Amino acid sequence: MKFIDHLLHTTVWFAFVGALVACTPQQAPQKTQPPAEEINTAPKDTIKASVRKDGIQDIKIPDAGRMTGLQENGERQGPWTSYFGNGTIRSKTVYSDGKQNGLNEVFHDNGMLFYSGQYKLDLKVGEWRFYDRKGVLIKTAQFDSLGVELK
Repeated sequence: MKFIDHLLHTTVWFAFVGALVACTPQQAPQKTQPPAEEINTAPKDTIKASVRKDGIQDIKIPDAGRMTGLQENGERQGPWTSYFGNGTIRSKTVYSDGKQNGLNEVFHDNGMLFYSGQYKLDLKVGEWRFYDRKGVLIKTAQFDSLGVELK
C-alpha cells in the first residue's frame, strides 16, 4: 500500500509539473537586428572609396591593392589600371564616358596575362584570349557586336 501511495503521489506530482510547463506562455525567440544604419549589404570585395568628381583617382581596394585613373564629370575616362597588393598590375582597361571601351587586359598575380579582349560600350566584342598562370593560351572566345558569345 505504501508503494502504491508513493507511485500515485509521484504520478500526480509529474502531471502537475507537466501541466504547469505546458500552460506557461512561451515567448517567441527575439531576432535582434542592428539599426538600419549599421546593416552592411555590400559584398566583401566592394571597393570603398571617397571618389572626387574630377581628376586623377587613386583608390584603395580590399586586398591592399589599388586602382588609378582619371574621372571626369563623375565618370571614368581613358586608361585605368588596378594593382595587386604587391604592386604588380592586376588589370588595364580603357574607359569612355564611364563605359569600358577598348583593350582590356587582366593579369595573374604572378604578372602573366590571364585574359585580354576588346570592349565596346561595356560589351565584350571580337576575340578574347585566356591564358594559364604560365602564359599558355588555354581558350579563345568570339563575341558579336551585342556582346553575345559565339559558339
